[in-house]
Amino acid sequence: NIRYGYDNLGLWKDSPEDLAEMAKWKTASNINFSPGNVRPKDQNGDYKMTGTDDSVILGNNNPNCTMGWNNNFTYKGIEIGVNIYGRMGYTADLGGQPMTARANQIQIDYWRPDNTDAELQKPILGQASSGSGDQFSSLLGFKKASFVKIRNISLGYNLPKDVAGNIGLANMKLYVQ
Repeated sequence: NIRYGYDNLGLWKDSPEDLAEMAKWKTASNINFSPGNVRPKDQNGDYKMTGTDDSVILGNNNPNCTMGWNNNFTYKGIEIGVNIYGRMGYTADLGGQPMTARANQIQIDYWRPDNTDAELQKPILGQASSGSGDQFSSLLGFKKASFVKIRNISLGYNLPKDVAGNIGLANMKLYVQ
């Protein structure tokens, strides 16, 4: 599924250039951005975010490639099993963490005056309809994603048939997973 939406340019900084741009947004759209808010990418330069003019393809939530590998290695009764899984080339929605004080939040790297290079915007603490630009907080949630992970590793030992037979079994394997 292709993801459409507004793109972003990171966070507004407390610089003369950014302050001048924020003033243009206030004049054109009555959006009162401040340093630490998400900076939407205005595709057509009119300082207004409209779906038809400013939406772009953000990515795809279906991976380009899904892979897996499962194998068992055996040597003198010892067996090692490995299962590896991966997804490549997709876009994940991580939510953007708007921090609106409406639910418990996880610990995140958010903007503060002493942390201006943060990944996520400053807390907006319930300003959900105040014209403060917080409606763009979720724009930081879309990330390019790929991973490879080990799903399972098992180590086992197959008891010799005569040992298993002594306790009345045809085969016996001890393993940890």
